[in-house]
Amino acid sequence: MNSFDDPAFFHQLFHGIPEAITILDDQDRVIVVNRQFEKTFGYALEDIRGHRINDLVLPAEYLDEGIRYSRLVLSGTPLVNVTGTRRRADGSHVHVSITARPIFLEGRQAAILVMYRDISDQIILLDSIDTHIWYLKEPGMYGAVNQAHAEFYGFAKHDMQNRRMEEFFGPEKAAPLEEHNRDVFERDQPATVERWTRRADGEIRLLKISKKPCREEAGQIRYVVCTAEDITELRRQENRLRLLSSMVEQSADPMIHFDSDYRISYMNPAAERQLGWTLDELRGEDPAIFNAEENSREVQEVILKAIMAGQVYEGRVRNRRKDGSVYVAQLRIAPIMDDQGEIIGFVDVKRDITAEQKELETKELLLREVQHRVKNNLATVVSLLTLQAGGVEDPVAVNALNDARRRIEAMLTVYEALHLTSHSGRIDLQTYLQDLIERLEETLHTPCPIEYLSDHEPTPIESSAAISLGMIVNELLTNAVKHAFPPDEPAREKWIRVELAREERESGSPSYRIAVADNGVAIPDNIDLENEVASLGLTLVKSLVQKLRGDLVIERNGGTRCTVTVPI
Repeated sequence: MNSFDDPAFFHQLFHGIPEAITILDDQDRVIVVNRQFEKTFGYALEDIRGHRINDLVLPAEYLDEGIRYSRLVLSGTPLVNVTGTRRRADGSHVHVSITARPIFLEGRQAAILVMYRDISDQIILLDSIDTHIWYLKEPGMYGAVNQAHAEFYGFAKHDMQNRRMEEFFGPEKAAPLEEHNRDVFERDQPATVERWTRRADGEIRLLKISKKPCREEAGQIRYVVCTAEDITELRRQENRLRLLSSMVEQSADPMIHFDSDYRISYMNPAAERQLGWTLDELRGEDPAIFNAEENSREVQEVILKAIMAGQVYEGRVRNRRKDGSVYVAQLRIAPIMDDQGEIIGFVDVKRDITAEQKELETKELLLREVQHRVKNNLATVVSLLTLQAGGVEDPVAVNALNDARRRIEAMLTVYEALHLTSHSGRIDLQTYLQDLIERLEETLHTPCPIEYLSDHEPTPIESSAAISLGMIVNELLTNAVKHAFPPDEPAREKWIRVELAREERESGSPSYRIAVADNGVAIPDNIDLENEVASLGLTLVKSLVQKLRGDLVIERNGGTRCTVTVPI
């Protein structure tokens, strides 16, 4: 007996097939199942024989299943690799690929062979990625979709399977999609298209869609597999980079990019024009090639120390061009960080400020000359006032001339300080007040040494403001020396004190606080700055404080304390 005629052979073959198989009668009732079916769905043959196969179908898929089997029964057309979800005996679900073929006996359809392949692992993988995946059975009909594609449009995955696209997008929007799909089916060539489409939340997103036709063994196209990636953010980044690139390329300021090892990797056209080198000539070079300072190594170390610590370096250095010429460059070198805060490069914007530097040096020279002449003129005025006071016998006139001389000396001290500093418009307030106090101690007959207290920090200030503050201190100290300690009072401990401190005002802005205090006779209560009942000196103090937009407070408690606070 031929083994192919032996029922045992077909029994072994049937139960040895790795896919789950069942044979249904013409009423869709189970006739027989193989062992893999029992393993996949958890049903023994005796438990399911005679039951309708719809017992395995989820309620949500009843309608689609009815349509498929009706077509099969009526036309005898096989179903090939249709995806679906089935219910196991324990109630759990399993994703399967279904192939069904009619069985004919004596010319009529007598049964249906249904084969299930467990594709749960593949479905889990497909549904766990952000890439859209689906396949088309026809140009306008979905076969199956993954979770990402269904969620993007706001539908359930099983609702989109084996449904026409116009049911989800409407005829108008579905028409161009179907037209492009039809072209892929007919041309039998892969295609890629970018399409703006509306997401379920209403946001317009850009999808990059790839379509690939898949053939049957006979050579006919069976379906088209499609994938789509949301490239909206990528396109926005590309547009931003394109814009930034255009701005850098068109910028009049030279820009140089260095890699994380501080080697040249890019120069814009402005940098090439300024330096005379091309990018190809300098790519990979150390930027020390530009440095024309005598202490170039020290300059490079200062720059590297700052930028490698994640700081921005700004400064002026002398740079050298390819032709050997030297110019003054204003540098601004900033580190570039990645999302983890790691330095991945540096960008240097350098401007040629040679002309500006020369113009500034010329102005500095002229300003110093003016300051020198003003200093000399003030010194001459001081000398004239001193001579005049020496030739006058009226004590009132002598006192007035000496007061005028001290006020001029307060201004002269500023110009002397400017003459000694390298910054033509600013002086150190702390040092200036120290010099001013020493001058006053020499010219005033002070009843005690003047104590000077400061926080000993450099306090640079504009010369115009320094003159006003110097005159204020001059007036307050002169007032204390003249009026705080009457000549006929008993001997006692006496002190006059000047205090300088930097602090914050109530508004939070920085300010200088200068106080002149003594333990002598307090300023009389009838001297009221608000009502302008005051001496010439205090009236001048009030005017100068207002000019500086500051505050003046006078306290009378065991002496006098005048506190001036001015914004920096």
